[in-house]
Amino acid sequence: MDNQSDNSEEFIPVALEQASFIFLSEPYIELFLRSPSGKFIPLSSTAQSIQEAFQKYREKGASELYISIDMYPDLFEKARRHFLDNFVHDKNNKLEQSIIVWEILRNGVRTLGLSEANVALIREYCHKISRWFDDQKAVKPLWNQLLGISNPYYRHKFMTAYIQSMLVRTFDWQSEIIRERSVQAIFIRDILLRDDQILELKKGFENIEKMPEELREYPNTIGNLLSRNWGKSFPPDLTLVLKQFCERPEKKGFPNGINHKNILQMSALHILSDIAIDRILAKGGNTDDPDVLEGIEKEFEHGNYRRGVVSLKRILKAVEVPFGPIL
Repeated sequence: MDNQSDNSEEFIPVALEQASFIFLSEPYIELFLRSPSGKFIPLSSTAQSIQEAFQKYREKGASELYISIDMYPDLFEKARRHFLDNFVHDKNNKLEQSIIVWEILRNGVRTLGLSEANVALIREYCHKISRWFDDQKAVKPLWNQLLGISNPYYRHKFMTAYIQSMLVRTFDWQSEIIRERSVQAIFIRDILLRDDQILELKKGFENIEKMPEELREYPNTIGNLLSRNWGKSFPPDLTLVLKQFCERPEKKGFPNGINHKNILQMSALHILSDIAIDRILAKGGNTDDPDVLEGIEKEFEHGNYRRGVVSLKRILKAVEVPFGPIL
């Protein structure tokens, strides 16, 4: 490849945290800076200059570097090996490394599409995250760690997956496999969307009729895609949750506007977890704020939502207990 290029289709953006991971683990994968004119300029390969460059870009408010799309399969394989080899043993950086690896996977899926390799990593990734949640002896320590994630997208995603995993455990039909699928649904649901589309999807509840049709139908799109092409990896109950994750009580959601009578129990728990974390974070992470539960109790009082609300109360109360069993 030439030293400079202005063809953006040849490159994939990576966050600075990913770039640091790439350089330290695979220095042969060249990193690029995008100039104001749109050209992609390779960075120096010396450790000192790279680390100085990272600091310089952070100070200027930059958030991304780039790698060649041709090198992404190598990066993906490195991320896979690193995650699978180190997740169990690296207690100090478990959360940080989990975020970096998922972002690498997410960028790869959006750019290159789903493949056998990244579907396998999605499943293995969610398996390990789910087991990590299961290993917690008390709610509060990990809860506080997740609350401290600086990136709002990942703070919400990990906290939602954690609280949903605990909700599932309160039902007599629950199992390790079902808890794992609940975590898969949280991570997979927006994997095809750009950051701006995720925000637009979230704001769409304010005026569903004005949403772009592509976004309004997105839950059906992701559910049908996985069901059609990856049915052996993602069973029907999981893909149905993905189709329903934007539904709300009183037919106020999308894409199908279904009410409490037609919502799957797993979908109800998914939606409750999502709403609860939204409101808890809006209160600065305070699970003891009465407004959080009072609003949820009024909105989710019927059908499969009701049992989830009862369990949610118990879990949020457990968050305030420093030590002790989860439920």
